Amino acid sequence: MKDFEPYFYFYTVKSFEMPGIKKFNCDHFLKHLSKVQVLQLANTIFSDNSMAIITKNCHELKSLDVYQCSRVSDKGLEILCQAPPPLENLNIEHTSVTYRGVALVLKKIPSLTKLFFDNVPRAILEATGLNETSGISNYIVFNLNNLVILNNPMRPENHLTTLLNVCTISCPNVQNLIVSEIITEEQLDLISTFENLIIVSLQCSTIVNPKLYINSFLQIRGSKLTSLSLTSFSLSVKLLASCCPNLESLGLQYPSFEDTEDINLACMDLGFPRLKVFNLQNASLEMNESQISFIISSSPNLEELHMVYCFFSDEMREIILQYPKKLTLLNLNNTIVSADFIEEIIRVHNDLERLELRNSGISSTEYDDLLDMVDEMEKKVNISWADYTEAIRELYRLDDSAFNTMQKRYILKL
Repeated sequence: MKDFEPYFYFYTVKSFEMPGIKKFNCDHFLKHLSKVQVLQLANTIFSDNSMAIITKNCHELKSLDVYQCSRVSDKGLEILCQAPPPLENLNIEHTSVTYRGVALVLKKIPSLTKLFFDNVPRAILEATGLNETSGISNYIVFNLNNLVILNNPMRPENHLTTLLNVCTISCPNVQNLIVSEIITEEQLDLISTFENLIIVSLQCSTIVNPKLYINSFLQIRGSKLTSLSLTSFSLSVKLLASCCPNLESLGLQYPSFEDTEDINLACMDLGFPRLKVFNLQNASLEMNESQISFIISSSPNLEELHMVYCFFSDEMREIILQYPKKLTLLNLNNTIVSADFIEEIIRVHNDLERLELRNSGISSTEYDDLLDMVDEMEKKVNISWADYTEAIRELYRLDDSAFNTMQKRYILKL
């Protein structure tokens, strides 16, 4: 048995994970993982040489994650493309590769469906042979189903339009889409041409005033959406409910609502039957309370409710106490609430597991009382709390006799 080498067992390994182990050289193991399909090697010393090893030995590899591996460069991608495995997922974010190397990957590995890189649209432009003053010179269709377009508002207005024109043609299978700094209705219309969207996150640029209307997009693509996040758009809640019946996650930040009639009467037969997560941020509930109340009250399966930087009225308190029957997480960070209201939340919602109360107007004494209450009721509620205003006050509690009041006082960044 002295000639027995344990690594012979590696020939049956289908998945190998070693994220974050920076001082361990994985190259020796990679030579013996001929059947491996998944490699998770983020934050390691994986290098271009390692890429050569898997290109030579791992012919069944479908998923490769080398996130934040600084030793991976375009040279490694060139080696990978010489005899590429049937890769479907590739994460090369925060490595040393450039958009030119990624463009080569797009052209040489047609099986790729998920690609994570800091600027995929720029790589797509390179792969299609496009510059911003010409048309597409090399018509190529990629199989990608995820796409992130982070627009720079300082670029010309037509920059995002150019990117969308190319991506809608070259990436028709996109299901998961993120687009930031949308400026024009034309750009929204182009986004609507992606026919397979399921998960969407859109942000309207803050330089746009008034806000863009998202209703047309909802009417065209809403029926298939399971996750929708909108920032700084104007929308109709009635239209949202009627066009997006399959939503499981909804995020609204800086929303503006068009509904002027009593939304609860107008939408008695509508709702969000599958909604499990509702994330509301920076919303004026004084102006939009009925719309928010309708979303919460018409979501019977709501499990997570995030209301960050919002203002609470008595009506909204009653809605939260009464309607989310399956609530497991309530996030009220940076939303001022009373300790009495939180006590009622804990009593009423039996499935509650997490409470987020950072900078929510709850003092340290009230926080201790809440913990005692949870213990007495034998509930398993994890409360995350911080009171930044109290911490700042502590920094100012200095004896004037020992401190020159004319001297500048510096507050630590919390």
